[in-house]
Amino acid sequence: MDNAVLQIYLSEHVCIVAIVDASINKLVEIKYFFYTTMGEISAALSSVLMVDFKQVKVCFQTEQFVLLPNETANAKYIFSQLGIDVANDASILSNEISNKHIYYIVPNDIIAFFDNRFKAIQWLYGQTGLINRKNQSINKKIVNIYIEQSILGIAIKEQSDILFFNLYNIIEKEDVLYYIQLVFKQLALDNETQVINVYGFIEEQSPIYTLLYDYFRQIEIDRTIKRTANLLFNDDEQTLNYFVNLLFV
Repeated sequence: MDNAVLQIYLSEHVCIVAIVDASINKLVEIKYFFYTTMGEISAALSSVLMVDFKQVKVCFQTEQFVLLPNETANAKYIFSQLGIDVANDASILSNEISNKHIYYIVPNDIIAFFDNRFKAIQWLYGQTGLINRKNQSINKKIVNIYIEQSILGIAIKEQSDILFFNLYNIIEKEDVLYYIQLVFKQLALDNETQVINVYGFIEEQSPIYTLLYDYFRQIEIDRTIKRTANLLFNDDEQTLNYFVNLLFV
């Protein structure tokens, strides 16, 4: 396939792989799987290793990040001030997102894993898609949340400005409610009127969603991706909310 782009999202336990035909801007294939070793990822990618991709985007999910208003040459020092040690076998990568700069730590063996298999790699922070997801209503704040196993991401924007972004470790479903309520209190958001768009591995029948709906009346899983993303999709794509961090990068 000419002009094929390979997009990979990698978190601690989940890998999502997508192929986009850039010539017509169409999502050709997308799949996800849970893994425990990099060997499983290597096996899953074996079918695409012979494809000459125009570009490979790797979205690496890590809790070791810092979002700054300006570019800096002192990211390692800033991490140290936050109590985060940058190991000798890791690198600090960075991207610009909505006029801010995000710095994140990637183990060198992960970088080498992809460098040894692909060329023309663009590294992105794992929650870039969540942060990039735009509000369809002008001049209103947007709250995007992403749930994946023990990960809760919360991104709040007003037009293109990032008002807030953070990641939280969650164990119980009540942890999700606690952190969202904490952020709402911090930013003086209204539980009754503020729209919350939900992404990640969650459905309306999920206990977490049921719990959140009791407290936030304008919460909904985003089912508008097919008509609002700048991509063409196959008709059978139903769970696009799982893949926000690949579809908006």
